[in-house]
Amino acid sequence: MVEENNFVFAVEHDGGNGFTKERVDGKRVIFPSLISKVRPGEEPTAISVDNIQDVKTVLNNYENNMFVSVQSPSLYGNSDRIFVGGLAASAGSKPFGFNVNSAEGKSQSDISLLCLFSSIAYRALSELFTKSGKVPTNIEVEIPKMTTALPINEFKRKGVKENFMSRFTKNDHVVIVNNFTEPVTVRIKFDQVDVQPEGVIGLFGLIGSVKEGKPVYRNDDIFSDFKKENNLDSFNGETVRVIGNVICIDAGDGTIDISVTNGNMPVPKVNSSINAGIGNVIEAANQALTEQYPQYSQMDRQSFLNIALHGSDKESKYFQSLMIDQMDMVQDAITEQIKSIFNRLHNQVGLIVICGGGASALKLSYAQELRKLINELSPLKDISIFWVPEKHTQFLNLEGLEFRLASM
Repeated sequence: MVEENNFVFAVEHDGGNGFTKERVDGKRVIFPSLISKVRPGEEPTAISVDNIQDVKTVLNNYENNMFVSVQSPSLYGNSDRIFVGGLAASAGSKPFGFNVNSAEGKSQSDISLLCLFSSIAYRALSELFTKSGKVPTNIEVEIPKMTTALPINEFKRKGVKENFMSRFTKNDHVVIVNNFTEPVTVRIKFDQVDVQPEGVIGLFGLIGSVKEGKPVYRNDDIFSDFKKENNLDSFNGETVRVIGNVICIDAGDGTIDISVTNGNMPVPKVNSSINAGIGNVIEAANQALTEQYPQYSQMDRQSFLNIALHGSDKESKYFQSLMIDQMDMVQDAITEQIKSIFNRLHNQVGLIVICGGGASALKLSYAQELRKLINELSPLKDISIFWVPEKHTQFLNLEGLEFRLASM
């Protein structure tokens, strides 16, 4: 919605340790959760606001072109002249993101806010430019409602959710877009922010979707492989809702969130986070790589994972082997937590779901071990394991947030 330079946006924000996934005013974007400082002399050449084609090129791919200064009382650090997202991975000082080896949680980091504020600013600028063909000097954006999520252990800690919400709603936030000969100042105001636990919200994304602005049961190709593997004629979001206790393993970059839902509700006292994730595995594998082959400089986690998962050559297979060697640090913890959950639920489990940006990496080494574990824990009942397909797994939390916002 736009009136002159004023916008009202609905926002769903999944600030992952590895990648930020968002839907802003109906447009989905994904980009690395990375920031880099712009050192003097490294600034991109400013694009003339009168060069329509070059402006369009930047804004059509803005998640890889974000160059901003951000001013907000909610930020703990200095965010003057930074690259965000894809541009941060390839330009500026050494990129930094969420520190998966730190005790600092997502709620305390500036990374999630900087990525979100920048994305909203560029979305508003892109939409206005598409409508008017001009680059304005000022834009106002109001967010009446936003849904987002935190790791389960952070979500459960007293006051954390409320403090995180207040970082958005207590103050207005200013983003200055620096790509052009005339800076664009975008002021952002949040009215209401809804925070949900990761993992649980991913199950919402499996149960429901949004059609013409309304929540409906999900029934698309996300279930196709699962139905073939289990010889099922029918299986959809409604099946997930009525199947009983569902264990969801949300394999993230910095945490692995394990939750249990029944219907649309979390089961009390069995939801928690493992304070290590696939990002910790990748960092250990990355270190082993540089020790064995010093020719490889230390790379960011996102680049390492992309090489490991999206190739079939010698290099990709070696990267995979390094990851598999380090997987014990999370697999053992997952196994012990699943044993505890089965005990608490008296083995009454209807389905196990594995999702999250690290699910494909986890599957490389854990699929057979997990199947064996479930068979041992449930000798009298067949329990299906649903590995969410790679094309869907990274977006499942975001889709759950979309379903949540449509239901509010």
